[in-house]
Amino acid sequence: MLCSGLRQTIVSVLAQDGKLHMYPVMYDEGLAEKIVELVDEFWVRIEQGENYPDLEEESSPDFADLTEHLNKTNKDLDALCDNLVQLRAEANALSKQSKEVQAEIVGVMESLGITHGKTEAYEIVSELVTKPKKKMVDTGETQQSQTFKIKERKD
Repeated sequence: MLCSGLRQTIVSVLAQDGKLHMYPVMYDEGLAEKIVELVDEFWVRIEQGENYPDLEEESSPDFADLTEHLNKTNKDLDALCDNLVQLRAEANALSKQSKEVQAEIVGVMESLGITHGKTEAYEIVSELVTKPKKKMVDTGETQQSQTFKIKERKD
C-alpha cells in the first residue's frame, strides 16, 4: 500500500499455531508505520537468531458491582439477563429442531430424486451445488454444499 498507492489490502498473518489468518485492511498511516516497524523488527530478530518474547498475559478487567448503581435505573439486570439466557437457549433449541426437520425434507427430496418440487402449500428446492471455496478471497478450490429453499405458495 505504501508503494502502490492502493487504499486497501489484505494482510496475511502466519500465527504461531501455524494457521494463516487474513485481515482486510483500509489504509491508515499509523497502521502502515507500525507494520513497517514490526517487519523491520522481525527481520532483525531473524538475522540475529533471536526468538520473539512470550506474549504477556492480559490482566482481567475489574468488574464494577452493578448492585451499587442499579438504584439509578428502574431496570432489573438479573431478570433481563435471565430472560436473555432463556431466549438464547430456546433459540438454539429451535435452530436445532429446524435443522433436523430440514434434514428430513432434504432426505425425502433425495430419496425421490427430485431437486425442485411443489406440494399444495409449498415450493421446495433441495439440491447439491458446487461453489468456489473462499476464505476472504477465492482459493481456486470448490466444495459441494446443500442449497435448500422453501416458500409458501399463495395460489
